[in-house]
This record gives sequence, structure tokens and C-alpha cells, in this order.
Amino acid sequence: MPEAERQRRQKLNSSGREERLNHAEVERQRRAKLNQQFNALRAVVPNISKKDKVSLLGDAIAHITDMQKKIRTWKMREQD
Repeated sequence: MPEAERQRRQKLNSSGREERLNHAEVERQRRAKLNQQFNALRAVVPNISKKDKVSLLGDAIAHITDMQKKIRTWKMREQD
């Protein structure tokens, strides 16, 4: 294999490796941010049924829906 071809392949391999490492780091940062947001949500939602993320989201939805109903009720009482 000619030297120029060998150098070109090495360059492609090293840049591909760098891209994979960069992608892995970006993904790691994305997951860390996502987990931080879940922890923040966990801190403000009362009565969380389980520790898993799906349950947390369901409990947050239920809590927000309940709060919206309470707000509507209070507004109706104010109008009376």
C-alpha cells in the first residue's frame, strides 16, 4: 500500500475515533443534564409513588392536573 494511502486511512481512522469519543462525551453530558432535571422535578412533586422516572413523570402530571383543578375551583368561588 502506498504511503500516502496509508496516511490517509490513518487520518480517517483517528478522526472517526475522535468523533466517537466526542459523541460519547456529548451523550454523557446530555444524560447528566436530564438526570439533574429529573432530580429537580423529584424535589418539587409531592407524594412520589416510586423512584423510577416513568412514575415520577406520571406523578408530576397528576399533581399538575390536580393543581389546575384547584385553581379553576378557586376562580369560580371568587366569581360568586
